[in-house]
Amino acid sequence: MDKLTDTDLPADASDSGGAAGRTSATPAQLKAIRRQRRLLEEQIEVQRLTAISRKIEGKRQLTEGLDWVQPWTDIVRQAGPNNLSPFAPASRSHRKHGQYFPVYRTEYQLNLLRAASRSLIADNEFAQGVLTGLRGYVIGTGYTYRATPKATVEDDPVASEVAKVVQRIVDEIVKQNDWAGGELGAIENEAFDRSFEDGEFFLRAFYQDDGWTQFRFPEPEQITEPQNVNDNEHEWSFGICTRKRDVQTAVGYWVVYGDTAADGDLCEPNEITHYRRKAKRNMKRGWPEFSFGVFDLFDLAKELAANLAAGAAEQATIASVMQTETGTVDEITAVNLGASDGQIYDRTNGSGDLYRTARRRENQTIGAGQKYIEGPVASNAQAHVAALNATLLAAGRPWQCPEWLTSGNANGMNYATSLTAESPFVIWVKEQQKGYKAAFSRAIWGAVEHYVKTKSLRAAGREFAWAEVSQFIELVVEAPDPVTRDPLAEAQRFQIDMPMGVDSPQAYCERNGRDYDRVQKDLEEHVLRTGGAGEPLPMPPDQPETP
Repeated sequence: MDKLTDTDLPADASDSGGAAGRTSATPAQLKAIRRQRRLLEEQIEVQRLTAISRKIEGKRQLTEGLDWVQPWTDIVRQAGPNNLSPFAPASRSHRKHGQYFPVYRTEYQLNLLRAASRSLIADNEFAQGVLTGLRGYVIGTGYTYRATPKATVEDDPVASEVAKVVQRIVDEIVKQNDWAGGELGAIENEAFDRSFEDGEFFLRAFYQDDGWTQFRFPEPEQITEPQNVNDNEHEWSFGICTRKRDVQTAVGYWVVYGDTAADGDLCEPNEITHYRRKAKRNMKRGWPEFSFGVFDLFDLAKELAANLAAGAAEQATIASVMQTETGTVDEITAVNLGASDGQIYDRTNGSGDLYRTARRRENQTIGAGQKYIEGPVASNAQAHVAALNATLLAAGRPWQCPEWLTSGNANGMNYATSLTAESPFVIWVKEQQKGYKAAFSRAIWGAVEHYVKTKSLRAAGREFAWAEVSQFIELVVEAPDPVTRDPLAEAQRFQIDMPMGVDSPQAYCERNGRDYDRVQKDLEEHVLRTGGAGEPLPMPPDQPETP
């Protein structure tokens, strides 16, 4: 912007040292000064509006179309092999404070990734189907949580009594929080969906005075950096406090519930279960699975399927095409006018174009010299369907998804072979289950600890402190097996493994979705009713004597 200097003013007008300097300017000179001032004000306003326009344009480019975030690889590619020094792709500062450059360095960039992922899940049926399918195998019908004595005291009858009491506490915690399902849905299912959609989930435990625990999901955006923090021993970033030089160990979380970052709660690590996806140990936050190329592929698949269906639907309305052998221009125009619904007129030149609304089973007429050609959907539909399937298969590749999981086409051989113990998909599912089991176990075991410390635990005729309980009781978490099972073959294998001591009725019940304790209770009730021999068989009716 040009600045107003003394050289721009008349000599007398630029002298502001005394009264003579202020009054010696002529009216013409004062008019020129005012004109110059108005010009400068207009220049300032133009620059201000230009800056606002650029800011709006930048935001629009970030949110418009598929370019919702620009990958770092594009920047490097544009720079060329001989001009990489300004970008410093291996700088120590890129991941110093828990960032994951080039994916994200700020909370704003993470919010941008989440917004795109959430929009995709809400609007894309293919992404919804894959997410539901993956959850069906990783979470399945729900995990089982069993309190058992540790190996060192597994034969101790006192430990068995304590384990039974702990199991009742675990069952009540699961029931109160709809852990495996209920009116609000299962915590396990929601945690899985959140982890894929947002790249992470935070599960906060609210410890109650009566010993029980209520769990809630704060949104990832609520975990943010507090204001005016001055601590020489710790550092805050992404809403997580860690010790200096140890970005991996969280010592606190700042959860915002108000309108500003100052209105929040400082949570201890035992109050927060933080599960992250696609995160390395030195990353403080996870990032969504539906990002970058995966986002693009699912979005393209939706567009391809919509266009394919719309084109087929429009072409299916044509019952027949009639071509006139002869006819003048006026005659053909008359036929088209009779078949059309009207004309759209251009007021500028008075011309108009015929239009017709597509109807079911309609007949179309074309003039002599014209030729009907099928559209690309009708003539090349198989190629389009193949392209759609290839796009979906590529979109599910990060999770080793078989073709039937992304496309919904459950081919028999493909389905059976993809659920064997050695298949990449089954191996991926089992690997994922380890992380979710650890996260769920941590949350529930923390709730058990709070109950015992608040209410104490009584078993085998005495009370046990938490130090004793945790010393010889553990929580075993089991996930559904994704491998396809043959019920008859599994029952036969159990009959062989059980006498050898390599399998147990409890494990067999868990694998088959049965409640072992319920089965035992039903058997005891059966024995009380029948003496264990079962109900007597009805006797046949007396036969009349033959004469």
